Amino acid sequence: IAFAPKFGNSRFTSTHAGIDLTARVNLLKRFALFGSAGIATYSHAETGYSNVNGKLTRIGLGLQYDLNTRLNLRVEMERLRPFGSFNSAFGTDGSFDNYSLGAVFKF
Repeated sequence: IAFAPKFGNSRFTSTHAGIDLTARVNLLKRFALFGSAGIATYSHAETGYSNVNGKLTRIGLGLQYDLNTRLNLRVEMERLRPFGSFNSAFGTDGSFDNYSLGAVFKF
């Protein structure tokens, strides 16, 4: 996924790609628990600043509700952590959590 907005004379570009393995366990007729793990690469660049590139590990856990055979609702928590050394301007290890609510439509 690439993102490249332009602000005045500055241009910001962000690219992210990854691969995950996912497992699902049915809990009840319409509920399922799922987990995922994977790796990702990223690249961020902005005019006038240094480029930032790296790799992340990703682990996630979620709950899925099947509205019907083609439409599912999901809530998920993901933890992303950089590989190797990471220098943060905020004194953190660079890890972050992502919480999401989504839908899956099967064709």
